[in-house]
Amino acid sequence: MAQSQNRDDETEPVEFNTETAAGVRAQLADWFARPPGSLLARLERQVLDRLLPRMFGYHIGQVGSVGAEPYYARSPISHRLLLQVEEEQNGVASLRCRTDALPILDESMDVIILPHTLEFTETPHRLLR
Repeated sequence: MAQSQNRDDETEPVEFNTETAAGVRAQLADWFARPPGSLLARLERQVLDRLLPRMFGYHIGQVGSVGAEPYYARSPISHRLLLQVEEEQNGVASLRCRTDALPILDESMDVIILPHTLEFTETPHRLLR
């Protein structure tokens, strides 16, 4: 019996690397600027535009961004916080932080939006807590 060339069970685990994540994040931003990505961003925004007006609260936050306008733009919640994991977004003041160590007190935010953020954190379960 011939041995298979494709041995998925022997694949080395990929180690999380913040430099690699930053490069992939830059590629993702470029992808969102092109037709397939801009279509996805528009669809995501449409879904949130329908959901956010129904969400009650005093504080809304977004970790990371896709495009020029934050996804919470149509929310009626007035206290808004945009946390960027890399750099400022179009001159909007933001706080640079690690996604698994957000400077937010427990139970202090009513709504959190994580646009494609889980893909770039080493500990996604910790981010969700």
